[in-house]
Amino acid sequence: MARLRATEPETLTPLGQYRAVTALDGESPARRAQVHEPLARHRLVLAGAGAAWLPAFLCREDVALGRLLDLTPGAARGPLPIHALYTAQAATSPKVRAFVGFLVRITGALTPAG
Repeated sequence: MARLRATEPETLTPLGQYRAVTALDGESPARRAQVHEPLARHRLVLAGAGAAWLPAFLCREDVALGRLLDLTPGAARGPLPIHALYTAQAATSPKVRAFVGFLVRITGALTPAG
């Protein structure tokens, strides 16, 4: 299992290239599925369909429990900025504050098992 890695903004790769679930068929990779939804890719990988680029927050627990393996542990990674846009009026909303708090909690670093 590998996950999307962030690069410098001017060299970002279009996300479309990270939407495949791929398996090794002998020596060459074979695309098993093209899935836009990261949650669906995550479930396919857990079901044994192959490898996929996945965001760390989806994989953290599975890597820690040994259900998934990071195939690119030495790859350069950096923060991928996430922006939450809302109106000044919405800033006082408990729902908006709860959602922003959720984003902060789930975007911590991936910690491998062992």
